[in-house]
Amino acid sequence: MIKIASWNIRGLNSLIKQKEVRDLIYLKHMSLCCIVESKVIHSHLGDVCGKVFGNWSWISNGSLCDQGTRIIIAWDPTVLSVLMIEQHQQYVHCEIRIFGQLDPIFITLVYTGVDRRELWRAFGEFHVFNQRKAWVAMGDFNSMLFPHDGLGGSSRRNSDMEEFYLCLEEAELFDISYQGCQFTWIQKPSGGDGIMRKLDRILGDSAFITRFGDASVFFDPRGISDHSPGILTFKVGRRLRQRGFKFDNFVTSHIDFLASVEVVWKKPQRGSYMKRVLRKLQALKVVCRRLRNSYGCLDKRVGQLKTELDVAQLACDLDPFNDMLKEDIAHLLLAYQKARSDQVEMARQKAKISWLNVNSFFML
Repeated sequence: MIKIASWNIRGLNSLIKQKEVRDLIYLKHMSLCCIVESKVIHSHLGDVCGKVFGNWSWISNGSLCDQGTRIIIAWDPTVLSVLMIEQHQQYVHCEIRIFGQLDPIFITLVYTGVDRRELWRAFGEFHVFNQRKAWVAMGDFNSMLFPHDGLGGSSRRNSDMEEFYLCLEEAELFDISYQGCQFTWIQKPSGGDGIMRKLDRILGDSAFITRFGDASVFFDPRGISDHSPGILTFKVGRRLRQRGFKFDNFVTSHIDFLASVEVVWKKPQRGSYMKRVLRKLQALKVVCRRLRNSYGCLDKRVGQLKTELDVAQLACDLDPFNDMLKEDIAHLLLAYQKARSDQVEMARQKAKISWLNVNSFFML
């Protein structure tokens, strides 16, 4: 079992946060851990990493950072090896070789700044470089991907989301199925209700999902940081037969579904007519998986939204003249109704599939 974590700890200089990272590695049995926004100056990296990671190997992009190291990557050298391919202030590209496995895994660890276009450009270039091999990108992207990734404040679709979306389309990356915290970052302004966002993501390409079909992601509670640590887990060794592709009907109601299908279908393909159609359908699998995974665990999302809606409505009952609460309730109600509708559609589809399977059995 391989476990890889990424956590924006908001500074690794304090002893308390160093202890938190050590506990994460030890209690969760990590194989590799990436700490972003460490704020450790380059000359102190050896001392801090020695205290936190012990006998583990580590690398960083500290030599490129003026105001403290942004990304530190540490790993268990008895489990895997890491080769740095490229480093930048906003990202580090690496090749991971798990002992006992022939093929490597490419991984990009991310901590973006205000100007994310350099990262988006780097993703497109690395997509060409890795030639459709297993690739994972994880970290703090400092941008929402979809409007439902935010709660409080403005969550409307904007140019940042659009550029992020187009970048992932070009790089053919999508969210690996995740559970845990829906919103991975929280801001608590004094006197306000707070703003919550999903800024941290763990993405994979179709080659990674095909190779590690049981891969899963869990976002833990934030603890002493304002960001949730994300943990990617997958098995190595003898592989079980992979499940076939399953299309969930409710994905068609996603705001980006038609546009994504149009982009794929208009992309020119070579070969005979049937070969071109087949290649387009294969490309659509990647799009559909990405859109489906953006919902996370649907049942848990429905329960979480219902709880948040109940809390907001009770608060509004106590403070009926609070316009901010009323606006939050309106957004929560729309999100809850949409999630509940998707859940019903998924249940209806599963029931129909079960009925067809039973009916076909009796017809034999």
